[in-house]
Order: sequence, then structure tokens, then C-alpha cells
Amino acid sequence: MMKKILLLTLALVFAAAAPALAQESAYCNSGAVLAQMPELKQADSDLQRFQAQLTNKGEQMAKQFQANQAELKRKVETGQISREDMEAASDALYREDKGIKEFEKEAQNKIAAKREELLKPILEKLNTAVRDVAKQLGYAFVFDTRTQGQFYGKESLDLSEQVKKKLGIQVETPQKPAGPALNQRSAHYNAGALLSRMPEKKQADSDLQLFRTELTNKGAQMTMQYQAKVIEFQRKVEYGELPPVEQQAQQAALRTEQEGILKFEAEAKNKIAAKREELYGLILEKLNKAIRDVANELGYTFVFDSSTGNLLYADESLDLTEQVEKKLGIQVETPQKPAAPTLDQRSAYCNCKAVLSQMPEMKQADSDLQRLETQLTNKGDQMVNQYKANEGELQRKVAAGQISAKDRKAAEAALNTQIEGLQKYEEEVKNKIAAKREELYKPILEKANKAIRDVAKELGYTMVFDTSTNALLYGDESLDLTERVKTKLGIK
Repeated sequence: MMKKILLLTLALVFAAAAPALAQESAYCNSGAVLAQMPELKQADSDLQRFQAQLTNKGEQMAKQFQANQAELKRKVETGQISREDMEAASDALYREDKGIKEFEKEAQNKIAAKREELLKPILEKLNTAVRDVAKQLGYAFVFDTRTQGQFYGKESLDLSEQVKKKLGIQVETPQKPAGPALNQRSAHYNAGALLSRMPEKKQADSDLQLFRTELTNKGAQMTMQYQAKVIEFQRKVEYGELPPVEQQAQQAALRTEQEGILKFEAEAKNKIAAKREELYGLILEKLNKAIRDVANELGYTFVFDSSTGNLLYADESLDLTEQVEKKLGIQVETPQKPAAPTLDQRSAYCNCKAVLSQMPEMKQADSDLQRLETQLTNKGDQMVNQYKANEGELQRKVAAGQISAKDRKAAEAALNTQIEGLQKYEEEVKNKIAAKREELYKPILEKANKAIRDVAKELGYTMVFDTSTNALLYGDESLDLTERVKTKLGIK
């Protein structure tokens, strides 16, 4: 009797640790489903209205700041303000400018929070529908094609229409609910590596860069012409060469020209995005066809793009990158025997973000990075304060008539050099922080990935997906390896 109990206990332990015997998957395009949910349209409208309110308030603050700035400049140039009042007004402008920047940051946070508030119940409703459909049809996984990059999956396993029906969305072409297919097989490939070796991609990159450069140069010319007009306008105002009526007319013309530049910059972004779509669309279609052909030839149900970061672990024997390269006519340096579907493929998932957040090394790295950011920010603040002090001193001398035209020109040039130095320093700060982040987090990520790989091999899984990247819309709870990976890392 004791022997039977022991055998039963061991059987239960191994059953909990080993992959499930029947493990079938499907997929769904969450973006296509969301687009047809009336709740999303209402949420978009509410968010747009909320954003417009904040934008209008920010524009009013900016206009008031510009008016105050222009008024101070006028008083300084005409000698209608004392040194003490000028310094007080400059301080007020600094605080006003700082307040505008703080408002812009707060507005972004408020918009993000409002978006989260509006979308949360909608996404929860969608996820419930996906989960219900998956359980009804017996699927262990449902992948989201919206986050899978260049993904391949058999059309018969697309649950988008069933999910729409579950949500009460009218479907034009009803589709028979798909049941789990027998002998599903998955593989993976690296889309980034493939695209980088396609000659069409290199030509498209060159064409896009040329197109972007042309627009950038045109924008730079418009800006230079505008700045030259501003300088000439300021000179004429300073020497009293413009009557009030003409001064107002030129100010209006300069504002219109500035608005034209901003409009051109916005249009340029849209044109570049459209050009990118035009150039890369055909290339991606060619790549997708090659993936589909290879998958059908070798009998794979799914092919995942490993370059998206959704795959935490995948068996190397299931990598189809070289086979797809051959299909595209790209020469392969180290030919690999075409992989056939393995008889026993099992998948699981892990919340990598949850694992990383509990690693003590991550907390230390976050602290070290925050300290570096603070040091660099303090130095930048000192440079800004020095610039403001120099600018204030120049304004004081101009107002008091204590500086010659030659010395003023030299001082203004020095201020421009300071501005360039500040811009250069800001770029250096970004690069330093990015390099430090890479240095600090790389060994931590390697350690976490090794733990995931070890757990996957120990339990016999061929693929492990990361749920923190929204790769999965649904996954059976019994296939969650998060706690096992934490245990492997020594996290209690």
C-alpha cells in the first residue's frame, strides 16, 4: 500500500513538472478586433477631447510667455527698465518657461494615464473573449499577430472572427469555429538578420535616406532663411528703422513663416513614413511568401519571428533562417540540413519582466543608473545656469549702454557657442546613459535568459514565450514557468 502511494505521489510530481501531452495553439489579430469594438471608438473620441483641452491650455501658456518675453526685450532695447526690474523680469520669465515645460511633462503623464483608464476595461473585455474562445475550442495558447513581427500561421487557426462573435460584433463572412489541429509544429527564424541580407532592403535603405536628406535640407534652408529675417528684423527694431505699423506687419509675417516651417516638418514626417511603407512593403511581402513556402514544405503550423524579443528560448534545431535565405536566393555560407518538424514539441511561457523586477542585481543596476543620470543632470543644470547668468549680464549692459556694438556681437556669438555646447552635452548625456544601461543590464539579462533556457531544457520545452511583451493573448496557467525560473535564480 505504501509503495502504491509513493508511486502515485511521484507520478503527480512529474506530471506537474513535465509538458502537457496535448498542446495546441491558435492566433488572433487583436488590432483588427479592437478596431471594430464600439467602445474603442468612444474611448478614442474621449481621449482626443481630453488631449485637445490640455494642448489648448499649453498653447495659451506659450503665447503668454512669448508676449512677456517680447515685452521685456522691448523695454531693454528702449532703456525703459532698470537693472533690478530687468533681473526680476528675467527670473519671472525663467520660472514661467520652467512652468511650461513642467506642464508639458504633466500633460503627457495625464494623457498616458487617461489612455490607460479608457483602454483598460476594453482590453479586459477583449482578453475575456479570447480566453473564453480558447477554452471552448481547447487551445492552450492564443498568439497575438499584432506583436509577432513577420509571423506565419495557418489560416484555419485564426480565431479573430470567433472572438468578434463572442464580443457581439457582426461578422460579414461567418467562419466555422476551428478545433485544435492534430500534430501542430512550430519553428522560428530571425527576420532582422534576413532583411539585412536582402539586396532589395539595402537599396530601399539608400533610397529612403536620400529622400529623407532632401526633405531635411529643404527644412534647414527654410529655417535659415527664417532666422536671417528674424535677425534683420531685430536689427531694424533696435535702430528704430521700423514704424509701429510696419513692425507689427513684419512680426505677423514672421509668425506665418514659422507656422509654415512647423507645418512642413509635420508633412515631412508623414511623407517619410509613406515612403518607408512604399519601399519596404514589397520587400516584406516577398519575405512573408518565402516564410510561408518554407513552412508549408517542411510541415510547420507556426513560424515565429525571434527578432521581436517575444521568444525567450527556442530550440536551435527549429531555426528556419537559413532555409528562408535559400528560398530568397541569398547565398548561405554554412549550409544547414533542412529541419523537419520534431515529434515532440512543447511550448511554455514566462513573464520576464516579473522575474527581472525581483532580481537584486536589477535593483542595484537601477540605483547605479539613477545616480549617473542625477550627476549628469546636475552638471547640465549648472551649464544652463551659467548661460542664463551670461545672458542676463549682456542684457544688463545693453540696457545701461555699457557695451559697444563690437563687444555685443562677440558676447552674442559666445552665447551661441554656449547653446551649441549645451546641445552637444545633451546628446553626450543620452549616449552615456544608453551605454551605461547596456553595461549594467546586459549581464543581468544574460543570467535571466540562462535560467529560462535551463528550465526549458530540464522540463522538455522547445519554445518559451515572454508574456510581458504582449506576445500571448491567452496561455494556459499550467504552462507558466515564471515561478520555476525565479526558483532557478534563487529568488524566494
